[in-house]
Formats: sequence, structure tokens, C-alpha cells
Amino acid sequence: MVLGLARRYGWQPQGTEPPAGMDDPDAWEGGYESSDGQRVPPADAKALADAMTRATDDPKLHETVLRMDERDRKRVRQQLGPELAASYVGVKDFEEYRQSLREFVAFCRKGAFRIE
Repeated sequence: MVLGLARRYGWQPQGTEPPAGMDDPDAWEGGYESSDGQRVPPADAKALADAMTRATDDPKLHETVLRMDERDRKRVRQQLGPELAASYVGVKDFEEYRQSLREFVAFCRKGAFRIE
């Protein structure tokens, strides 16, 4: 859901770098959705933080979240499972959610990171 929000606020994914030790790094497709140890490069982490800052600064963020279409919501539920997805889909406390996004922004501002 966070990646979907970031795209809605202008993030254009550059693609991740392959996980360390991958047998065929040329086969890596640059995805973000798995937790394979892929690396988000510094410029992409900054762009992601910039987009999420626009999201957290938007006084109508709650409207954007509510407008996310059912297909996105189903995808989130499938990827995270119903218990984890509940914290992102059907957000009840938008200020708490906004704060969690701000924490993610601070994390991204530190630079490159691995998705594990």
C-alpha cells in the first residue's frame, strides 16, 4: 500500500538492485514487492521519501487512501495477509497512519536500504 501511495504522489520507481549473492544477478527484474534482500539505491530511497513527504503533508491523505481501488486493496491483503493488511487497508486512525508514514520517510532519508 505504501508503494501504491508513493506512486500516487509522484514516485517513479527506478528498480532495485539484486540481492547479494544471487546466482544470476542479470536475471533480477528490479522488483520491490518481495523480501529477497534486494537493495533500494540511494537516489530511489530519496525519491520515495520525497513522494511520501508529499503524501504526509497532504491534508486530504485520508481521501486518497479511501479512494484506492478495490484491486489495490485485494493485492495488499494477498501480499500481507488479512491481519497485517488490516493495519493499512481500512485505516481508521489517519493521524496515526500519517505518523507511521513519517517514520518510513525518516528511514528512507537515511539512504539505501535492503528489503528483507
